[in-house]
Amino acid sequence: MDSRIACFKQFCALCAISLLCLVFTLSVSAGPVIRGGKVYVLAVGINQYNYLNKPGLELDNCESDAKRFVQYARDNTPNGNVKAYTLLGSRASRDNIRSVLRQMADSASATDRFLFYFGGFSFEDDRGETYLFTHLESGSDFPDIFKYRAEIRSIKGLVNLAELSAWLEPLQCGVQLFVSEAGSGSNFAQNLLYNLFEQNPLIAYAGQRERIILTTTGYGRDNVNCNSIKQNMGPLMYALTKHNNLKAIMDNPQSAYCELSQTLAPCDESLGDYISIFNENNYRQMLNALYRRSAMRGGKSVRTDLSRSDSVTAPGTYALLIGTNDYESRSEWAPLKNAIRDARAVRDVLERKFNVKCTLLENVGKDSILLTLLTLKSMLQPEDQFLFFIAGHGYYNPDFSDGYLVFTDSKRTDAEIGLGSYLQMATLHRILDNMPGKQVFAIFDVCFGGTFDQLSSDIELNTYTAAADLNSEELKERKSQYISRIFLASGMREVPDFWFSGAGHSPFADKILESLEQTADFSSPGRLFRDLETNATEPVLRKFGKHEERGDFIMRVGF
Repeated sequence: MDSRIACFKQFCALCAISLLCLVFTLSVSAGPVIRGGKVYVLAVGINQYNYLNKPGLELDNCESDAKRFVQYARDNTPNGNVKAYTLLGSRASRDNIRSVLRQMADSASATDRFLFYFGGFSFEDDRGETYLFTHLESGSDFPDIFKYRAEIRSIKGLVNLAELSAWLEPLQCGVQLFVSEAGSGSNFAQNLLYNLFEQNPLIAYAGQRERIILTTTGYGRDNVNCNSIKQNMGPLMYALTKHNNLKAIMDNPQSAYCELSQTLAPCDESLGDYISIFNENNYRQMLNALYRRSAMRGGKSVRTDLSRSDSVTAPGTYALLIGTNDYESRSEWAPLKNAIRDARAVRDVLERKFNVKCTLLENVGKDSILLTLLTLKSMLQPEDQFLFFIAGHGYYNPDFSDGYLVFTDSKRTDAEIGLGSYLQMATLHRILDNMPGKQVFAIFDVCFGGTFDQLSSDIELNTYTAAADLNSEELKERKSQYISRIFLASGMREVPDFWFSGAGHSPFADKILESLEQTADFSSPGRLFRDLETNATEPVLRKFGKHEERGDFIMRVGF
């Protein structure tokens, strides 16, 4: 009798999942998919946690599942273009995970994909924050985290999900998949979603990244019985290997969820709702809807004077200039003398001499800048040019291996784990690369401005000093065929606000202004860089994102 009831329950579960799948298949459209490029894989697996000093915590299949995940990625990549890293047992340390992600960030591009697997334990502290338990050396002084959850925060070598998110931010892969059965249910899933999905609706819309999280609804399991056979792998890994369609998961996560759940239906009775799947595209749409609704109901918004007449069809050059002198966290970020003056002066010469349509922001917060970028993004046409200039404080965080822009409302760096009131250079990189304009030029007069893209090597763009057969209009027309993404920074490290106490501009801005004022026909990044080589700090000129080798950014005088 019991066996018949069990069979009936399994049959009912299968029917329910099949019906749900039909609804998803009919109602959910596919999200964005990056085709081609490389597939980067980081698979982490740990079976033994000797330092926890608690019987019954040994795992059997996490390390073998990590290997299976790598093979799964290879089987699903037809051209075999997979770069995989497997960290097992004693190699699965915090430092090694961070090192691998750094290596990937140094070579991956937006057309690539990233896959991450973690097999092992995760725990939440007393505040509900999730930590991935990595390999640590055994120690008798290891705290009893099962009694005192607050002690988790004191353990050096674990990986907080907020830290993992910051390490991942420089990774420019457009589509990213995260798979783990290491959680304890809804808390783990919610923390994955909160930390890995972009929470700022302005960045979420502007960045256009797609992340997919595949995890469990309850406690993850290390093994599964299917058709009365022990599979020696976790249920989620079993479903993946049987489904064996990575493209389907990235094309339509909800539909893939149904197929994966159906795969587990003949398995243990308790696995009827084992799988959870979330995709950032749907989450982004929800964030945007909530943001628009709050704005319409009188929420705080930022006024912008940007507009573009419907009758204007000719390509134009648009610029956003930002200057910040004053900071709320004055104890950490001293007021500056020249940042606003520099931004105003660059604005004036761009408008007066090059007919650039400029927007200037002074002493504003992060969201004001993001909203203005979002407005510009909705306005720009593919043939337009876009110039971004910022002067103010910059910051480099060695733990996250990336630079940050500091704004008026930025908090102290020790007040928030993820530095949410700052703008990470990797995030801005993604936003600017996704601007509709074919040609984008970014200028950073901030400390650590060169960290905007640490992957690219220096480039020397043409200064056009040889006798020319083309006039400036013809040259601009020729270069307009190509995509350009170029950035110019005042230096890789700290840069001065002024060179001597009476100076009206930073050394970097002073030479930019002089170069723009003196040119008789046109300006370009290469010409600016030539005139900046005698700067007090060593400037940096590099390409980024989807730049084409013959691309440039030509601004004609009077155009």
